[in-house]
Amino acid sequence: EQISVLKAERNALPPIHRLPNELLALVLVMYAIESESLSTLKWTKTMLVCRRWYDLALVPMHYGVT
Repeated sequence: EQISVLKAERNALPPIHRLPNELLALVLVMYAIESESLSTLKWTKTMLVCRRWYDLALVPMHYGVT
């Protein structure tokens, strides 16, 4: 549990993690559209960056981006 908390704190340090969820979700949607990556390993890796990215990476699927 404590290790998980420390990892979450470390993941919050890069500037991209300061973006609000709405803006980061938009970035991920744009990435999915531009790279046509939803059905590739690249998208899976994007989803595995951290728990927050995983949750937000599901957004393009709700909008039918493929």
